[in-house]
Amino acid sequence: MTDLILSDDEIKALTRKHHRRLQSQALSALGIEHKRRADGSIVVLREHVTRVLCNEQAARQTKKTAPRFDLVT
Repeated sequence: MTDLILSDDEIKALTRKHHRRLQSQALSALGIEHKRRADGSIVVLREHVTRVLCNEQAARQTKKTAPRFDLVT
């Protein structure tokens, strides 16, 4: 089951924050959905993070490599 969710250390590395409230804010800013457990800890699905970050990276690459036909005269 631990492979399904990010560990506390992985969440800290991803957000660069140590406090849970700040981690939650950073995850929201990144567009990463997350839940809070009853004890206040954060749950993030590994698959969701991969999907969000990989799609964002692919979108950036597409923007960089797309031809600019509007510049052609």
